[in-house]
Amino acid sequence: MRRQDRILLGMDIEGSELPAPRGGIGLLDSGRVRWINLEERRNGDCPVVGWTEPAELHAFLTSHGFVRAAVYNRHPTHQDAIYVHREEQR
Repeated sequence: MRRQDRILLGMDIEGSELPAPRGGIGLLDSGRVRWINLEERRNGDCPVVGWTEPAELHAFLTSHGFVRAAVYNRHPTHQDAIYVHREEQR
């Protein structure tokens, strides 16, 4: 089986959007993940204590080489966001 070198990671995991990449830090830091599509809460609307805060998620992803490229599918409480690995920006 051939190793995939360019991965799109999709996450709509109801509040665990930060614990998931933290658990896969080796994959993130490998540079193989090039795009991340995820759902995030808006306007501080976190229905359960402990859900991922968008600012904390953004800080984590940017510290690992990702740039927020787009926000779409906006709703009053949540939206989807796309992060791109900085090397894809070239």
